[in-house]
Amino acid sequence: MKGIGYFIGAAALTFNYYFALGILLLLVLAAMPWAAVGLSNQLGRARKENITLRALFRQAYNVNVLSMARFFLFGSRDMWFEVPLPFFLRDAVHGLGWQRVAVGAVLAGFIILYGQVQSWTPQLVLQPLRQSPANKYVELLWNGLLCFAPAYMAVMLLGTPIFVNRQLPAMAGVLLSGLLLYCVLFAVNSSVHSYLIVKYADGNKVAMNVGFYYMANALGRLTGTL
Repeated sequence: MKGIGYFIGAAALTFNYYFALGILLLLVLAAMPWAAVGLSNQLGRARKENITLRALFRQAYNVNVLSMARFFLFGSRDMWFEVPLPFFLRDAVHGLGWQRVAVGAVLAGFIILYGQVQSWTPQLVLQPLRQSPANKYVELLWNGLLCFAPAYMAVMLLGTPIFVNRQLPAMAGVLLSGLLLYCVLFAVNSSVHSYLIVKYADGNKVAMNVGFYYMANALGRLTGTL
């Protein structure tokens, strides 16, 4: 659904910015009744005593390390994916000069494929490779493999005349193949991360541990985008 939102937003921008905002606002408003009626009121029971800020940041060692890894994982992605990549795809002078709908389709495809691969990873990747249940060494392996995708794109950018001579079909081929490789490897990493945080979480503090972990995720995305 997030990927479809990318595409709808990009397609709506072909009319104008206010039209796109109106469409997205209507979609949000349309979802609100379903949330109000369909969700159980038994979710999210609060503890009797309030959790202090000090207690929130006093996490187990493994949770802290994994949260820091998540910070850098998503920060390193959004540093180039969220803003520079769409600008490069749209820029007719230095980039590919694609239309908004095409750019939205690429970003939407990335998000949709990322979500699908992430959900398929335990059955189609880790189990056939005998890496299930995952541990820290499995994460280190896939984190190392993830480096090959940006390294491939860097070599093609700096070591070949494709981008210097603006060979547009070749530029698009390098970028899309690099994005596809990065998307699959990133999704596997994210899936392993998500398993490990539940494994490392304290049984009585799962919500707090996982919340702290995804707080690091959000902070990494913010830092990378800025």
